[in-house]
Amino acid sequence: MLVSLVGELEAVRGGEIPATHGDLLQGAIFKALKELDEGAASRLHGTAEGSPRPYTISQVSGVEAVDGVLRLEPGQGCWFRITGLTAEASLALLALSERLHGWTLYSSRGRVPFQVRQWRTEGHPWAALLSGEDLARRAMESYRASPQRIVLEFRTPVCFELDGKKGWGSWMPFPLPELVFGSLRHRITSYRQEFGQPPSREDLASALAVGRVELSSRMLHFERHNRRRSGVVGLCEYLIDREAGRE
Repeated sequence: MLVSLVGELEAVRGGEIPATHGDLLQGAIFKALKELDEGAASRLHGTAEGSPRPYTISQVSGVEAVDGVLRLEPGQGCWFRITGLTAEASLALLALSERLHGWTLYSSRGRVPFQVRQWRTEGHPWAALLSGEDLARRAMESYRASPQRIVLEFRTPVCFELDGKKGWGSWMPFPLPELVFGSLRHRITSYRQEFGQPPSREDLASALAVGRVELSSRMLHFERHNRRRSGVVGLCEYLIDREAGRE
């Protein structure tokens, strides 16, 4: 069983948080998990170096960033999503949703307390509760409906760190196919072995090309490391050569 939980939030009081605040949400969720089940929190958070965590967290949506800041008024609504990539992570997140009714995000701009209006596993386009088999079935249905293309929506800004490079030259703000699907491949090989061995990064690069794009840039400011990077949000179409690698 896998879960994609949408938390509908309300700012208890006004305040500001950085537009790039994934680490703040990560810290708040980990703290809440630790209070619920310290052992489970350690297993989910304390993975081996270099391996991805078995869950992902979006940034807060529903508030427009201005000059790199989200400004919230008292009572203002917003939402975010947290997704479990394994059965253990999904069960821990479901248990957390039953007990977590609010938290506070702390940053250099102060503190903003939130209350959770509700948690959703359905009734929202980004919420779901399904099995690995259901996920594979939906992927097959999408393939049959459109076998030559995949369209992805990047709702929060994405950028990629290139292997073997340092400094500004190590960051790629455009979602090249081998970077996007290479990252997904890394997660699949880590947590979803039942889907079989995915293609190599080299095979992905030869079989995929960028088609239509509707992307815009966003500047990311990582306050903790005092770094700025450019990322993109929007829609990107990937064209698939099904004959690649069959020679």
